[in-house]
Amino acid sequence: MKARTLAESFRFAFEGVRQALRTERNLRIHTAAAAAVLALAAWLRVPAPGVALLVLAIGLVMTAELFNTALEAAVDLSSPAYHPLAAVAKNVAAAAVLTAAAVSVAVGYIVFRDYLPPATAAAVGAGLALTPRALPGGHRTRRVTDVTNDGTEQKIDIDVEQLLEEARAVRERAYVPYSRFKVGAALLTKSGRVFAGCNFENASLGATICAERAAAGAAISAGQREWVALAVVADYPEPVPPCGICRQVLAEFAPDMPVVMANLAGERRTMTVRELLPGVFSLPGGGDG
Repeated sequence: MKARTLAESFRFAFEGVRQALRTERNLRIHTAAAAAVLALAAWLRVPAPGVALLVLAIGLVMTAELFNTALEAAVDLSSPAYHPLAAVAKNVAAAAVLTAAAVSVAVGYIVFRDYLPPATAAAVGAGLALTPRALPGGHRTRRVTDVTNDGTEQKIDIDVEQLLEEARAVRERAYVPYSRFKVGAALLTKSGRVFAGCNFENASLGATICAERAAAGAAISAGQREWVALAVVADYPEPVPPCGICRQVLAEFAPDMPVVMANLAGERRTMTVRELLPGVFSLPGGGDG
């Protein structure tokens, strides 16, 4: 709807801010962080130029987050079903927010550096330089050790980000009319193929299939029984691990496989199947057939 008056223009703009704050957790986090940073600046009596830099950095992050929210809504409207280009649009918009956040962190360090003890300032500066390497997911690839059936060890590089993106994409196709809890899983096999699966529910609760088992079933049906890594994505305050039944299924084929669990906020946790299920049930002859 086109605004007819200046007052309406402001009203629509404030409504957009309210909507974004209500629906986007990341924006609420950015807002809280901005308030804390400005309060710290006031307490330390940071000079006006420094405060101006902080305000500009905060404005950059908030604007990027608002544009990201608007673009996501537009993409969902124009492409309700999954489309690779829709995923690209959302990923690039999220990258813009990440870039703005990284710039704001650097600005914050520059402004507050003189207020920190020398040793602390040096440590923080070194941490900023090493962030891409030190943080989980800083590298796109992760090297894991795979043990073959004859006991031979080999190193395999996993594109963790791509695997998570596959899980996020298939999650959107989940059929969950009862719980409304969508989960996506992407299973990487030794051949390099990725098998994705989402959870789908049934009025008969016992017929419900989890995303992890859906992905496993797709891989087994294709004759792919050697698994390298699994990514699981759900919308929850913290990364969600596979349920007990799924852990048992995964342990049948790949007890030492890493499982990358993530939420939509970007938080993630990695554990092996054996760590997730230390008391796995097994029978003689497992893996044959």
